[in-house]
Amino acid sequence: MSRVIPPRQKRSEETLARILAGAYAMLARKDLAEISMEEIAQAGGVSIGAIYRRFRSREDLLEVLMTDLQRRQLAALEIELAPDKWAGKRLAERLDWFVARQAEAVSKAPGLVRAVLASAMAPVQRDHDEVAGLNAQAAARLADWLLECGEEITAPDRQATARVVVAQLSVSLNLARLYPPTFAPMDPDAVIPILRHNALAALTGA
Repeated sequence: MSRVIPPRQKRSEETLARILAGAYAMLARKDLAEISMEEIAQAGGVSIGAIYRRFRSREDLLEVLMTDLQRRQLAALEIELAPDKWAGKRLAERLDWFVARQAEAVSKAPGLVRAVLASAMAPVQRDHDEVAGLNAQAAARLADWLLECGEEITAPDRQATARVVVAQLSVSLNLARLYPPTFAPMDPDAVIPILRHNALAALTGA
């Protein structure tokens, strides 16, 4: 059950938007554990009381940030993956775009991406049903977009393989950029082409 107090008036919605904008700005420079509510309030141009009236902790704020991020990403995907934009584009080109898009997302808010990964791997899980549902929709949309390549994909179970590729490639790319020791002693710039090659091989059997 969410412990976040939802906005009930337009002014309250505007205040929430400023809080989220302040949090995004701070997470572009720091990790969540390093950010105080006072810093978020200052960055968003709101009072500290306005934050605590809505969020009891940074974890509650993270829940709303993750939901907001997933909604934005899903809406962006509907535009970015429009069939007319990708007509005739081969699988390799699509994977190149996917890798570049993940890099851009990490560069914009590395602190938020790290917080999302940490939340996903925490031993005690909070309820993030809406976030999980939105993430599943985005992953399914990306998998369907890869499957538009038709005969290029020769994996025995095309649908399942596309879903696994999307999930594994997303997480692995984030780990390579945010936690370089994961693939030590290799440099992240050397790891990323290998991850992309492995994704292509899984889909095509090449």
